[in-house]
Amino acid sequence: MLYELLDYQAGEMRGTSLLSHVAPDFREKARESILANEPTPNEVMLLSKSGERIPIEVRGRLMEVADENLRVSAVRDMRKQKEDEARILHLAQHDMLTGLPNRTYFRERFQKAIENQANAEESISAVMLLDLDLFKDINDLYGHPIGDKLIQIVARRLNACVTHHDTVARLGGDEFAIIQVNLKTTAEVGLLTNKIIEVLSKPIHVGNNITVRTSASIGIALIPDHGTDPDELMSKADIALYEAKEAGRNTFAFFEDKMEEAILLRRTMEGDLRNALENEELQLHFQPQARSDTRSIVGFEALLRWNHSEKGQIGPNNFIPVAEESGLIIPIGRWVLNEACAQASQWPERYRVGVNLSPVQFCDEYLIQEVEGALARSGLSPERLELEITESVLIHDDRRALNTLGQLKELGITIALDDFGTGYSSLSYLRRFPFDRLKIDRSFVSGVTQTPELAAIIRAVIDLGQALGMEVIAEGVETEPELELLRNESCDEVQGFLIGRPQVMDGEMAKHVSNANLEIQALDQYIAALQETSLKLKEKEKQAADKALCMIDAGD
Repeated sequence: MLYELLDYQAGEMRGTSLLSHVAPDFREKARESILANEPTPNEVMLLSKSGERIPIEVRGRLMEVADENLRVSAVRDMRKQKEDEARILHLAQHDMLTGLPNRTYFRERFQKAIENQANAEESISAVMLLDLDLFKDINDLYGHPIGDKLIQIVARRLNACVTHHDTVARLGGDEFAIIQVNLKTTAEVGLLTNKIIEVLSKPIHVGNNITVRTSASIGIALIPDHGTDPDELMSKADIALYEAKEAGRNTFAFFEDKMEEAILLRRTMEGDLRNALENEELQLHFQPQARSDTRSIVGFEALLRWNHSEKGQIGPNNFIPVAEESGLIIPIGRWVLNEACAQASQWPERYRVGVNLSPVQFCDEYLIQEVEGALARSGLSPERLELEITESVLIHDDRRALNTLGQLKELGITIALDDFGTGYSSLSYLRRFPFDRLKIDRSFVSGVTQTPELAAIIRAVIDLGQALGMEVIAEGVETEPELELLRNESCDEVQGFLIGRPQVMDGEMAKHVSNANLEIQALDQYIAALQETSLKLKEKEKQAADKALCMIDAGD
């Protein structure tokens, strides 16, 4: 009842209009909606008897009852949904381990700092990239729990060093970033970096009677001295960080023009990457995806690998950013799409193939034609192709993104939202865009069995996705307890080393996987038959025992 929602007694609202209970800042919007008599739902803020703001969704329309026009409204309490959205938004913007802003939120704050700096002629700003020295050694020696504790303490110490105007963020692993604003001279940057180095060099007590020592290397780029483009500034800070490490660690370095040689190396990689396409150095590996309840394989995700003719294997994290910045991701992405479809067409038809689309590739005006061509050339059924996109492709031009996704869906392929929870993670995206599958990022799966907060987040995401008609797949599943937890939470599918590592997948290998699937299904059927037989035997034993008891009673 509406009066219960607003904490009134049953008769207290009699004779009042719904509009009179709308918050003042929403009243005009609500009045316009009533006058328009639109059946579409509207979000409105009501005020309870005590003044609490209560978000609702209202649908209303005029109806004629006994020759009188009445407005009938249906109201839905949205507090739980808003709480979930706020929790997911916080999750999207903050690092789970430290509570610091994550890479995505840092990027927003960084862009804002650059814009503000443009209007402040007599001041400067700085961006710092910070790595902990020898962190890997501490992790290897004491284990990941101690490493995590160290990261948390470092985060607190960094936060204590800066002002409330500045930003400290964790970009991942042992990498942090700091935005320092409203500075008069570069000396202030030096004072902060010296303070950080001093604070982090002090002993750190991480529990279990363990005390560790670490230090930090810091690279610095100045705004506007070193540029006003976020990517350029981050690149220059990263180059300066490299110089600080080369200088012996536990120090800092400002970017200098002579460091541009590092950029030359990047350009060399770009040239090598261009040749990699021509020299057939690129290769696809495929990682299996399975149902969580039966472990039966349902598909594979195509993962790009580069086997350099001279340098050997080069990781995707090293060359994908170069490909995106140079535009090479378009021809490389085209090759991946065609190769994945061609290989998948040789597999048993029960398997789908997932192909990642980069933001640059998604915005390519020829994307639809490329997908159509790949399907036509390979003969792969559209329903066996799944394209994976990240939330970042939806941010800048969501109308165009919606149109592109609609065209892809018309082809018959499925769409997965990849790395959910690490970007902007808005519920509005899930409502508006035609996703078939939601992929929970591996960062939420790792450690989920030891972290109740992660388990709660995963539970919320699974419930949310399934409520919106999407299947949910969890990435990075590496242990049996993780699989068991996801199965119990009704996660549809899983992917990770526990199910299988990425590998070359030709037609013969796919047949082996298919046979293994059949064996798993046969084993499941055998176990089910044994369980059924066991139940029947127990029932017969119970019946015999009851009959014997009856005979004894009759004898007495």
